[in-house]
Amino acid sequence: IMGRTIFAPFFMTCVQLRWTHSNKKEYDLRISSLPTVYGEKIVARLLDKAAGYLTPESIGLMGKNLEKYQRTIHCHSGVILIAGPTGSGKSSTMNTMISQLNT
Repeated sequence: IMGRTIFAPFFMTCVQLRWTHSNKKEYDLRISSLPTVYGEKIVARLLDKAAGYLTPESIGLMGKNLEKYQRTIHCHSGVILIAGPTGSGKSSTMNTMISQLNT
């Protein structure tokens, strides 16, 4: 198991691990914890590395949103801010953009 721990402001802790199962499949495990008023919030995500290449269409972009995405991805300068709640597709969107830029 390979991993790293990232310490961010507000005492948020993130751990990222790469794990190979006995079936030879690789998984990324991301765990983050954040103190809250009512205790500690912990989020764990298990990501299959073999899930493959994602396309803008496969993450649900269509119509005007797909047009905006294509226009934005081909800009030569600027910053793209990807924000949203847990499970909203931030990592999938970012990985799709990076994969598309690398091809």
